[in-house]
Amino acid sequence: GRLYGSISAREIADKLTEMGYPVEKVEVDQPEGPIREAGEYTVGLILHADVITEVKVVVIGEEG
Repeated sequence: GRLYGSISAREIADKLTEMGYPVEKVEVDQPEGPIREAGEYTVGLILHADVITEVKVVVIGEEG
């Protein structure tokens, strides 16, 4: 599928917050930059100096 634009830390934080996991944009770690293609990605969350975790982000592109 095609992806129009990219998925940034802001979109990831907003979606996690919408799902009931309040996360700020600055807590999302994307060392390779915004996601520009459909697929599965592992994104880091730096919630505190001693609290670092990862989440799997699945991006589904538009068909066509």
